[in-house]
Amino acid sequence: MSKNLIFIVIGFALALTASADPCLQSPGAGQGEKRPAPSSPALTHNAAIESALQVKRATLSVANNATQPSGASRVSLDIELLNNSRQVITAFHYQLRLRFADGRTAPSEGSEDLIKNLAIARMQPEIASPSLTFSPNTTRQITRNFAVRSGGTIPLSVEVFPSLVVFEDRTAIGDPGEIEKAAASRKAEAEYLAGLIADLTNVAASKDPASALASRIDRLRKEGSSAPQAQRIKDLEGFSDVVGLFGKINNGHDIGKEAFQGQLDEMRAQQKMLAEHSSLKRGE
Repeated sequence: MSKNLIFIVIGFALALTASADPCLQSPGAGQGEKRPAPSSPALTHNAAIESALQVKRATLSVANNATQPSGASRVSLDIELLNNSRQVITAFHYQLRLRFADGRTAPSEGSEDLIKNLAIARMQPEIASPSLTFSPNTTRQITRNFAVRSGGTIPLSVEVFPSLVVFEDRTAIGDPGEIEKAAASRKAEAEYLAGLIADLTNVAASKDPASALASRIDRLRKEGSSAPQAQRIKDLEGFSDVVGLFGKINNGHDIGKEAFQGQLDEMRAQQKMLAEHSSLKRGE
């Protein structure tokens, strides 16, 4: 039976994908008022980086948000980036400078690591969506939303500073510290996935997979409550439904086992690519 493309969302948070939002909420004077930093860090445009990762557009829009408290506003930041290089971009990082009406500025940042998407696209090219990867001469849209309380300071404009680009050949352009951070993040997630895959392989090999999965989750709960432990439990719980289908036969196929194996194969491909691309070298 042919496999369908299954997007596995593993919650292990890559340090590279974290972003820090600026302080946009202002409760009012005398109530611990928070304001944007008086000045942003020394951000500069890097010609080498921006020749590969070009900012095509960066806009801010403001609207009242019905889901927010009365008087609150929602600021939407839309960035369009163009891959102007000759390679697939597997990760990037950018700095932001938000500017306010009184001339003050506030910094922020963001990033994406697409290496697991690339693993899926390479594994099943016949059905993979082009939007999975960031190929040459294609654009990538980024949207971020900020909630601003009533009376809060709203930014009027934004400037984007691409600060890191990682390519498919495992070279990277950018600050050495950011390159090291990206590599370490990938290595850590590869190790995490390796452990998760080992757990799931043992579950599938047992005589009673559903009970084996429940037992493994129970043991992890008893071992501690650290963030990585909690995430591992959550990821294992995500396989409960498909494991529960083991032994359900449809047209001669075990629905549970085939779906489980398809997901495990994708995880192995992602883990392998993460490990291979966790060694980065600085490009010219």
